[in-house]
Amino acid sequence: MIKLNYSKQDLQNENVFVEIIRKALELHTLDVINKVREDKEFYEGIIPNVAYKINKAKYIVDMATEMFIGELPDITTYSEKEIQRKKVGEFNKKIRNSDFGKELYDAGLNASKTGSGYLLTYTEVGDTFPRFVSLDPELTNVVYDTSVKPKPLFAFTLLKQTEFNNNSKVEYYRVYIYTDTYFYNLRTVSVQDLSIANTLPLYAFVEGTEITPHQLGIVPLIEFKNNVLLNGDARPVYNLISAYNNLQNSRIQNVEDMVKYVLMLKNVRVGNEEEQESFTNMLKNHRVLALEGDNADAKFLQNALDQSDLQRLVDDIEAQLEIVSRVPNFNSAEFAQNSSEPALKLKLKSFLDLAKEKERHFTSALSEVIGMTLDFVKRFGGREAQKYVFDMNDIEIEYSHNLPSNDMDKITQLVSLNTLGLLNPRVALQELSWIKNVDEYLAGVVPMGGEQMANMANGGNNPTNRLRQSLATTDPSEIDNRLANT
Repeated sequence: MIKLNYSKQDLQNENVFVEIIRKALELHTLDVINKVREDKEFYEGIIPNVAYKINKAKYIVDMATEMFIGELPDITTYSEKEIQRKKVGEFNKKIRNSDFGKELYDAGLNASKTGSGYLLTYTEVGDTFPRFVSLDPELTNVVYDTSVKPKPLFAFTLLKQTEFNNNSKVEYYRVYIYTDTYFYNLRTVSVQDLSIANTLPLYAFVEGTEITPHQLGIVPLIEFKNNVLLNGDARPVYNLISAYNNLQNSRIQNVEDMVKYVLMLKNVRVGNEEEQESFTNMLKNHRVLALEGDNADAKFLQNALDQSDLQRLVDDIEAQLEIVSRVPNFNSAEFAQNSSEPALKLKLKSFLDLAKEKERHFTSALSEVIGMTLDFVKRFGGREAQKYVFDMNDIEIEYSHNLPSNDMDKITQLVSLNTLGLLNPRVALQELSWIKNVDEYLAGVVPMGGEQMANMANGGNNPTNRLRQSLATTDPSEIDNRLANT
């Protein structure tokens, strides 16, 4: 995220626009690239000056991402209009059959890793439905104005290029710029000089050149923020991760150093060179010593901080990792036993709070993507678009968190609410982990007729059951005859 004190009107001036791009690229290369590279290194387990690494950052990021966005968020409607529900259902099917789920997950993973994820909506010639791709946050950014609620001016993504001219090597950035109306394919003078090298007027569209209009209506490169600070989920615990790995290295080094411990002999006469050699061979080959004298003693000089002390320190740091990152260790003994729904929620409260924080930022960005998609489909989708173009004011985005769930307790609660006449099926069924889409589930429910409902209410005491019960017998000889006949 880059903020500059300019407005969209300033972009209409070509010279000012080129200067704004240069400033944005400088800020990105100075402030963003180094931070994102550090986040990537921790995620990949590259920690300086540590020989043996346990990759805690990857565990935190992967668990948080899988829990939050492992399932594609569900678009639901509480509208009473049947046509609205059908259109929302068709849109869910359409977007699931595209690569949207994978690309949104990648954007969520990048956000959890580096603080921001980026999703580009684009089209190719003849498309009636947009395409989506997640972009690398190290090379991508969105430039906002400085209003109370910042609005995007434009977005960009970089691609480093290398050319050879007369045996000289030239490196520069290919810069792809996205405004709310145009896509620009530009380049910098070099990697060091971030001025735009293109001499073509930026608002003189010519077919086949660096300027192409797009039909998406807004800046199509959307930033998905992880939190208000734009930090990855593991960044607050980088120091703890380094301390944890240093301690684990100390434990491993202790084991390796055991063969190098110094043997201290007390009141022992080793003798001449021949006796010393015999003494050393006995120690090497048989791990025993023959000590002389009543007060003779032998022991290794070793580290006063033993493995138990180190383990206590490791456990303390691990507990702090869980508290600060809000990502629990699901392999611990705490999660090895069965728990009721309230107890499970209490254990996972911080984890769920982390998910709620992500939701607040993701929902607004995801709504922009959905609105942009619907707007494009309305204009270019043709007759097929009428099946899934719906009113954005009547929808909600529901997230399905991949967490353990006690569905039996929830079903009991739903039955109780239904008995009292207080059940709202669309809201209640969303709580069950195995129902992925409420509208699709309700559309497939086969209503029971009056006779079926009466049978259920009577506990199955219908005429057919009564006839079967009357034919039943407890006479052993009659039971044997029926079995033989069968």
